[in-house]
Amino acid sequence: MAQSVGVVIIHGMGSQKQDFAVPMVERLEKEIRKRGANPDRIAFQPIFWAPIVQEKEQKLLDTMTSENRLDWMQLRSFVVNDASC
Repeated sequence: MAQSVGVVIIHGMGSQKQDFAVPMVERLEKEIRKRGANPDRIAFQPIFWAPIVQEKEQKLLDTMTSENRLDWMQLRSFVVNDASC
């Protein structure tokens, strides 16, 4: 049967594994079945973007911590808001 709905799952910040979406998909499929629907009609597509930024993110963190005492609140502001702190 062809899928009639697509669901994209995008991971959040931090270190992620390539299979990050598996538990979510399993839970969603279980809930869909509970409601009497067919989860095969849904196409789940995880988007794994961590490797694209991981090296630069690590380099930035290394630079920020190598010669300075890291100010966690300033780092939080940098990550959550923008790079102008």
